[in-house]
Amino acid sequence: MNKQNNKAAHDFEVIRQVATASNTPIDLRRVQQYSAYLQGARAATEAIVKRFPQITKGKDAPYNKAIIELALSSKRNMDLFLAGEYEIRFRNHKNDRKGKCIECEAYFARRTTTIEEVR
Repeated sequence: MNKQNNKAAHDFEVIRQVATASNTPIDLRRVQQYSAYLQGARAATEAIVKRFPQITKGKDAPYNKAIIELALSSKRNMDLFLAGEYEIRFRNHKNDRKGKCIECEAYFARRTTTIEEVR
């Protein structure tokens, strides 16, 4: 998760530098509105999870919990989740004695295609 936060911080810094270098004025009212929108989305997600606890129970519980934790961990992650631009993948699976997944971690992933010459 730390690598993801570092990348997000780096991306934000690059955007800030480009905006500053181009003398593009930043309307802080829009930033505040968007921040409030993301905070509202986080609050709504928390309310839904509290109101419908069955989301985090059953066969898909570890995966649902991981997705919810990922989305709620920061406003940036909530933004990425709502945009739906990246896939959500899972890692660090922990299994019980029967081999059933009881816990995992979710992360955002970008699908890439590489082309390599074959000789």
